Amino acid sequence: MKKLITLLLLTIIALPMMAFDDEDYQKFAREVKAEVWKKDLPQFNNRTVPAKYNKESAVVLARYEEVGVDYSNRFSALSLGKVKQCTGTHLVRNLVKINDKAALDKFSTFEFRTYDYSLNNGLWRNDRRTVLGVRVIKPNGTIKEVEEKDYQDDNEGKKGEEKHAKLAVPNLQVGDMIDYFYYDYDKLREENIDPIVFFFGGQYPILDYQVHCSIDKDLCTQYRTMNGAPDFKQGADKDAVVLDVREKNIDKTMPDYAYNPLAQTPYTMLFINADVVLEYIPKSMKTKGLQANPDAKVIQEDAWTLWDVTTSKWTFYKMFNKVIDEAKKISDPTERANYVYNFA
Repeated sequence: MKKLITLLLLTIIALPMMAFDDEDYQKFAREVKAEVWKKDLPQFNNRTVPAKYNKESAVVLARYEEVGVDYSNRFSALSLGKVKQCTGTHLVRNLVKINDKAALDKFSTFEFRTYDYSLNNGLWRNDRRTVLGVRVIKPNGTIKEVEEKDYQDDNEGKKGEEKHAKLAVPNLQVGDMIDYFYYDYDKLREENIDPIVFFFGGQYPILDYQVHCSIDKDLCTQYRTMNGAPDFKQGADKDAVVLDVREKNIDKTMPDYAYNPLAQTPYTMLFINADVVLEYIPKSMKTKGLQANPDAKVIQEDAWTLWDVTTSKWTFYKMFNKVIDEAKKISDPTERANYVYNFA
């Protein structure tokens, strides 16, 4: 009887792994590409670069990011109880004008994880997928999408269930534009979506940058705008927290040396959390709904609490202990919280 139960449990664990393979991924990728390319984003039809940017290595004519996160808390036969599941999608699309060889070299090759269907620490199977889509736009207006045959397998010598691919963009030249996107799909059990950072600046000028987020109201959505980043505008939706922001004509913010993006570039850090069992959840993030730019004192208290409950003697926590000691010497509560926050 025990052997039968063990075999049944192993079968339950193995079935999800067998349910997704390379052929399924290719089908998923085709569907994603079709959806992304048909999105109504007029800014990606712009082909005009202001003359003042002609000497830039590259110019981002349009950047669009879209984040969507759903949440469920359902019974699992394997765990004999409810399992919290977060399903997130994150689209990042860019239209870039290539002005010199340095930019050509940068945008000529891509390497990325295609999918990962492995077990997490709770023996639940997570489902992570990434799709890359690329189109080359010639100066005469001709648009050519990179075909599936040009994507190469990049798993030689690698073991495990995480798959990788690489792409050398064919026939890309200086003077061309490249329209490309990454689409991440993550279905996680008793884990949270990784924090997301939106940088309002970078190595190249950005003519139009738009961000749209739609997040389940049963999750905690917390964000902080840093270094003068523009704030989100909250939309209306009975089931989701909707956040939107759009900035235009952002000059290059990253010189070639002596620059710290986290200290100088405007950016927004977005955290999306459920009270899951496989991660430490700060007290402030156990409350459902939106927390827009929470008071520095809240983040400070979270940091103290994390330190109090930590008994590990790992090097990281020894370093963190020094950070806490230094932070206590800062009199201003906002600066004190930012000091700890930027370290974490």
